[in-house]
Amino acid sequence: MLEKIKIQNSLNIANKVGLTSPMATASDNFSYLYLGSKILSEKLVQLKKTTDLSQIVPDIAFVKDNIKILSEITVPQSLNFYKNTINHEAYVSTDKQKKDILIIIISTIVGLFFGFSLVLVRSEFNK
Repeated sequence: MLEKIKIQNSLNIANKVGLTSPMATASDNFSYLYLGSKILSEKLVQLKKTTDLSQIVPDIAFVKDNIKILSEITVPQSLNFYKNTINHEAYVSTDKQKKDILIIIISTIVGLFFGFSLVLVRSEFNK
């Protein structure tokens, strides 16, 4: 539809200007004015004859095919959806918090011990 309107407007302008044959320097890709009134009138006649818009816009055929495929899919009436009944609340325990703090303190002490020993060993080898 939009294509027909563009061509009709370009045809009207080409007729008013007196442009019957195509121009050699067609720099505007969005305007059909440079085609000339003869080509534009024939193109308009062909567009009016066309009933299948997928010949003009190929994406329409792709969408029609997808709609056809989707309409052929059958969904059973009784679908069994399982509801997850697990309680997602976290179990809070004070023992775990005490263990976490103890692990952090011991890891820090062991890390400092290995770090100091590495520095001392490297300083002895660098002498």
